[in-house]
Amino acid sequence: MEDTKKEQTKAPREKKVKPPMTGSEEAKRAAAVVLEVMSGEKGPPEAAEALGISAMRYYVLEERALQGMVVALEPRPKGPRGASPEETVRRVEKDRDRMKREVGRMQAVLRMMRKSVHRREPVAGTRVNGKKRRKPQGRVQKMLARLRPATGAPVAEAAVEA
Repeated sequence: MEDTKKEQTKAPREKKVKPPMTGSEEAKRAAAVVLEVMSGEKGPPEAAEALGISAMRYYVLEERALQGMVVALEPRPKGPRGASPEETVRRVEKDRDRMKREVGRMQAVLRMMRKSVHRREPVAGTRVNGKKRRKPQGRVQKMLARLRPATGAPVAEAAVEA
């Protein structure tokens, strides 16, 4: 009775379909023969004959197969795998573009610094070509002059007093 209950409650399992093995037909055949020797179904001389190679060549082939198996079974690091080549290219191109923009900004700053270092502003009141140079008055100085009270005190101080 218990067996029938278990059979009724179990859901049928779906079989996972594994992808086909990659490699040439010759490599698949050699792998099968090596596994037959390792399982004891065949001896090395029979395997060499089945593959059409010498016994010495079979042992070399078997050694390569075992070495490949050991390499394939090395532990892998946990977590996501490394970035794909496409992602790496995309990231490097993005970094390159960012650096180009940064270089452009730095070049602009350098040009401005060079201009400011090489430009010599004449001092107010000095003579240029025999003429006395007047003190430069920009828009801001004119506005400040208009905003200052008649006493001549700075604007901030005048605002505090009021």
